[in-house]
Amino acid sequence: LYIYTTSGGVRFIISAQPKPICYDMPADHKLRLLQDSSSNFSMNGELSSNGFNLIFLHYKTDHLMLSTKEIHYYDGQNMRQTGKKETVLSLNLLQNNQMDVTMGTVCVGVLRHEKDGDTFLWPVVKQPPRVLHLHYTEQGSKIKLKDQETKATWSTATDYQNSSTPTVQCWLVPFQFALQGELSDFKVLQL
Repeated sequence: LYIYTTSGGVRFIISAQPKPICYDMPADHKLRLLQDSSSNFSMNGELSSNGFNLIFLHYKTDHLMLSTKEIHYYDGQNMRQTGKKETVLSLNLLQNNQMDVTMGTVCVGVLRHEKDGDTFLWPVVKQPPRVLHLHYTEQGSKIKLKDQETKATWSTATDYQNSSTPTVQCWLVPFQFALQGELSDFKVLQL
């Protein structure tokens, strides 16, 4: 996933064939970012106007809370604040404001970015629970995915999966089309 801020929301981009697809998601929501029931792993995040303020990773009874300033590990009900050299199921703090977390079979990278004085996080799924391939057909300024068709606009997004944050081009579509669901399908009450 990539991210790009827009007025009132955040632009995400999905790697797809033949070209990336992007969509705008309204800010200030708690969202389910990834869920793999077969491995008991899930990741939720609190979306701000630029990225994520908080990211929670859950694996069985272990929970890891990441913010722009601190990391907390919950082993069942007990909270333990992690230090720079500790590991939590496999937590590696890397250079360039990046860390890698492996919980179960899922590996997630989290980057810390700053834009216009605002610090935010962005998750990168490095080893997804299953391989996802998104293919669609282009028909002029329309895109067809499965049995749905929608208008698309050629646009750009900033790739926050990279510390260098390059700009990429993508087809902008409504988030309902890209996610094949409504916002309520991805909202969570608790992180």
